[in-house]
Amino acid sequence: MDSVFTITPRFSVKMLEKALRLYTPSLSEKPMADFLADKCDDLGFEDIHTDEVGNLIAMKGSGSPKVLLCGHMDTVPGKINVRKE
Repeated sequence: MDSVFTITPRFSVKMLEKALRLYTPSLSEKPMADFLADKCDDLGFEDIHTDEVGNLIAMKGSGSPKVLLCGHMDTVPGKINVRKE
């Protein structure tokens, strides 16, 4: 990656809207992992990969403190329209 861009409020909102539009019920989280991996690359993360069970793993920086973000990428079944108010 040649350049890393600044995270703006507009970028954050657009990224959230795109993520919320992905349909990722349990056992079908790959589209979210792929989407997030692409964004991690844009944001300068390194060693971006999914493990054997589909968890997205990416690193940025070194040293202390170390921070782990752990969350679910799956949703309950059923599609919900995304809207911004």
